[in-house]
Amino acid sequence: RARCGAAAGNRPGLLRRVRRDLGREALGDHRRLPAWTGFFVRALRQHRWTDVLADWWPRLLPGMVAGSTHGVIRVGHAVRTLQTGDSVPALDELAHFESASIEAKITAAVLIGLIALTLFRQRFSHILESVLIWTAVLLLLLLGYTYRFELRDVADRVLAELMPGRAATRGRTVEIARGGGGSFSVTTQVNGARVAMVLDTGASSVVLTQEAAKAAGLPLEVLNYSVQVDTANGRARAAPVTLDRLSIGNITERSVPALIAQPGQLRTNLLGMSFLNRLESWEVRGDKLLMRGYP
Repeated sequence: RARCGAAAGNRPGLLRRVRRDLGREALGDHRRLPAWTGFFVRALRQHRWTDVLADWWPRLLPGMVAGSTHGVIRVGHAVRTLQTGDSVPALDELAHFESASIEAKITAAVLIGLIALTLFRQRFSHILESVLIWTAVLLLLLLGYTYRFELRDVADRVLAELMPGRAATRGRTVEIARGGGGSFSVTTQVNGARVAMVLDTGASSVVLTQEAAKAAGLPLEVLNYSVQVDTANGRARAAPVTLDRLSIGNITERSVPALIAQPGQLRTNLLGMSFLNRLESWEVRGDKLLMRGYP
């Protein structure tokens, strides 16, 4: 009562005008709806809508609660009457319950929403901001999942540019960027072991150092160095072997002929023609080595 009096004091004549124009009995009288509409139109023109709502929602709340339970009361009376026997008025009352209940619920929901927005508008703005941020995050995650394969290809190509020797895969094609020294360093998998090689189109075969052969699990103790090869240090001898598998990116070749150089005769592993000739195609295009495997 004190709050309502203070509100009325800030807005002189607001409540007195209601009592004079409509009277106390006008509360809840649906026949006075046009008069109520005119009153609130004038009030909203003269005062802030938040002040009008804050002043009137306590008076309207009992009617809202009563309206939301009115349908339940009506159906209770109808069921009570029907227990003593079928009655046309009771059946009509029961038939109208659902629509009346829905209208009351919609009205109550709208009014409660307006009250919550008025009282908690500061907090509501923070909540809305958080909702928008999380919505943006979820949309980005959804886009990332939808285009995950395309993004992976882009990431592979970026890493291939930044890390010479790393293979960028696009379908059955593998792309290698030229290194700083002008050669193509290629990261391979030999029998499952990571082995760095250098492209050498002048080498008729893949050639491994002793260290690489040991990492690939090849039997060094039974090797027969029976093949003569030309190296940077002159002529040397190498042992022929067959690699179970040699992989670059998503290209994998099995039973690849290779050579193992004698200890101390070779510093770099060579990716020679015994692997390249097995591919569907390969070419050097600018600063890119492109290799395409068979399906």
